[in-house]
Amino acid sequence: ERSVPFKALRASSKFLYRRADAIVAVTPSIRERIVSHYGVPGERVTVIPAAVDTEMFRPGDGGAVRAALGIGGRFVVSYVGTLGVAHGVDLAITAARRLRQQAPDVLLLLAGGGAERKQIEKELRPDDQANVLLLPPRPHSGIPGILAASDICLVLLRDEPVFRTAVPTKMLEYLASGRPVISNVQGDAAHLLEQSGGGMTVRPGDSDALADAMLKLKSDAALRTEMAQKGRQYVELHS
Repeated sequence: ERSVPFKALRASSKFLYRRADAIVAVTPSIRERIVSHYGVPGERVTVIPAAVDTEMFRPGDGGAVRAALGIGGRFVVSYVGTLGVAHGVDLAITAARRLRQQAPDVLLLLAGGGAERKQIEKELRPDDQANVLLLPPRPHSGIPGILAASDICLVLLRDEPVFRTAVPTKMLEYLASGRPVISNVQGDAAHLLEQSGGGMTVRPGDSDALADAMLKLKSDAALRTEMAQKGRQYVELHS
């Protein structure tokens, strides 16, 4: 049964939604929920998708960043963003451990801060240093350089119904940077990724599927190039 604070917040939301002259939703699923759950007339709710700065985030040469980080020519799989409870970055670490013997040149690069960062630091084992690199949080201006130094990028969220209405901003930044995306986010994010052609979606909570997707893209440079081009084209058209 829902708590009293939840019921109060829901009632307040319903009151505000029904009295608003216009409402902006950032994804179609959020619009649908507002209309169906709160009884708001559909003509009052407009979808305006999130956008990305295509000048700041654009394909680039990450050689200088690779040299500074000492990662050379390794195949870099990056997660750049919040390390929170919702994101399930431990899934990527499990996938990296599986790949340590199978594909030792794969490096999982994690950059960001958040509620789970200290827990991740505690759980990383000494042998993880072979193919997991945890960087300190970066200012927003430093993210394009990390993405340029990456071969593919990850968008991860735990499999909760609420996240099926979300399109993480980092996905758009990755696509704009011409980096193929592997995501485990269902719903609107999966639809966008399929529509753009800029990446692939794997089953939530499945570290083996995530590892297999990394290997697939690592072994197919032509597919990575195709995804990079399509992802960039998509955000240019929709931002």
